[in-house]
Amino acid sequence: LRAPEVGTLPDEVSWAEYELGGDFDAGRWRIDVALGDHGLEPIGFRLSPNEHAAVFGPPGSGRSSVLCTVARVLRSVDPSLELTAIAMQPSPLASHPFVGLFSEVIETKDRVESFVEECLGDDSPRFVLIDDGMALESCSAAMEKLLTAGLCNLHVIAAFRSDLVRGVYSHWSRHVRRSRQGLILQPNGDVDAELLAVPIHRLERAQGVGRGVFVGRGSIELCQVIYIDESDSDQMYLESDMSIHLGNVVDLTDRMPPGFLPDPADRFMMRYWDGAEWTDHVKTESGERTRDSEPILPRAAT
Repeated sequence: LRAPEVGTLPDEVSWAEYELGGDFDAGRWRIDVALGDHGLEPIGFRLSPNEHAAVFGPPGSGRSSVLCTVARVLRSVDPSLELTAIAMQPSPLASHPFVGLFSEVIETKDRVESFVEECLGDDSPRFVLIDDGMALESCSAAMEKLLTAGLCNLHVIAAFRSDLVRGVYSHWSRHVRRSRQGLILQPNGDVDAELLAVPIHRLERAQGVGRGVFVGRGSIELCQVIYIDESDSDQMYLESDMSIHLGNVVDLTDRMPPGFLPDPADRFMMRYWDGAEWTDHVKTESGERTRDSEPILPRAAT
């Protein structure tokens, strides 16, 4: 969809208005997450091997929803991508309406530590989205180990409360911030300028939910995050008590974003919908990912 001709950055932007894009080319990921004020075009992270990104903001600024936007864009690029969320308390991500976009949501210290060991033994393409980063204090050693292992295909996008990470220099977050890419939502002028080393004169105008400053590769730009629309009735399919049956697949699937959903064939716990059709990527009741050898459901009617 085209941006409006009038050059004013809107205060609220939904996925339905501006469909974001992404791609993977020559070892570099493009993940659009926001509308920038330079031409009102989508902007986002550009991650080369072993590069990461950060999302900063105060409570209620939309950090968790940014991670879900990232997840949806990544799913559109590669439906089978290992996309893991780490969401220890008090993160609300595990109960987000679009949490089904993730391959796994980790909520305990023990699982974080075992997950890190799994990553160290497998450098296949993988994204780890973390919310809230400062809640992982008990996992600091594991995160240091993960981020200093030199895994070229690992990318971490971590969200932090701005007031908790300011002035913290020995924390594992320094490895994420070193890539100098990220979003500062609702920045607090001079005190938040240090988060990604950005000039403070651009921060005063970035207020409101989803409003912020995008920082990437030496440039900064005022932006408005493009969120998945949680008020849209189409998100019903992600509710835990919603069962999708063959009889109503046609009614819903043509509007579903990619993600793991209840298996309409009832052979597995979850099946991956790639945005156009059901795939053979499935999850068992224990959460193990596997492939279904049986015929896949037919493509949804449009």
